[in-house]
Amino acid sequence: MGLKQLIFFFFTLIGCLLNDLNGLYAESMSAKQIMTSVEMNHPDSNRRYDLFMTLIDRNQNRQTRELQIYSKSYQNVKKQIIVVNKPPKMKNMGFLMFDYIDNGSESDQWIYIPSAGRPKRIASSDRGGSFMGSDLNYADLVSKPLGDYTFRIIKEARVKEQDTWLIESLPVSEEVIRKTGYLKSVLAVTKNTFDVIRIKLWCEDGHTVKLHDLNDFTEMDGIRIPTDILVIKKRGKITMHMTHMKISNLKMGHHLADELFTLRQLERGLSSEQVYP
Repeated sequence: MGLKQLIFFFFTLIGCLLNDLNGLYAESMSAKQIMTSVEMNHPDSNRRYDLFMTLIDRNQNRQTRELQIYSKSYQNVKKQIIVVNKPPKMKNMGFLMFDYIDNGSESDQWIYIPSAGRPKRIASSDRGGSFMGSDLNYADLVSKPLGDYTFRIIKEARVKEQDTWLIESLPVSEEVIRKTGYLKSVLAVTKNTFDVIRIKLWCEDGHTVKLHDLNDFTEMDGIRIPTDILVIKKRGKITMHMTHMKISNLKMGHHLADELFTLRQLERGLSSEQVYP
């Protein structure tokens, strides 16, 4: 064997060993380690995007929403503002949220309906309400601290032609159930990218189940984001309602003015001049 062949063989062997070690590490991870990796691989960042939302009732009647969404991450809080562009009857309706991180505080949320004249604070007791008529509630928009849940690996499974772990997530207290509206969830997490590609949630009422299907992941600045999301609400075998969401015009890493994330701005609506000073 010549020197070049020997060098090639050596690096091939090292590569195979590293792949085997990575595979062994992935197989030996606990459910909590997997969920920590999910969180680390999908961090918050400054971003803006358009969201096209289709609401489908049990009779297949459809309504649509076109939203503009801006998010900015600070050290201890993520701020987000959402404004409706269409349909015309909902134009300039908006939502503002301060999602506090790791300090135990509940998020602050406000909704603005132009005909009401001023923003209204959303009380904690109202956060099970529907967001913009969709199958998401206001509590769904808030980040979920890992410490609020216990996790266990149910099994490994092929989901959407990908190798995944199925992980059960249980709230640690009745207070977490009250805040989120869910008794438990099962998540399908891909082994190679730590993407959550499917979620099944059991609602607090004991009768309703929600299925979240996350697809078409795009990667920007090293962060993977699903751009096609389907939420199905079921009771037994009956589909009660569905929400289909498509993300477009996604931009990340832009400077966003602090003044954008204020109640005053929520009342004024959004413009490109205000977003990018």
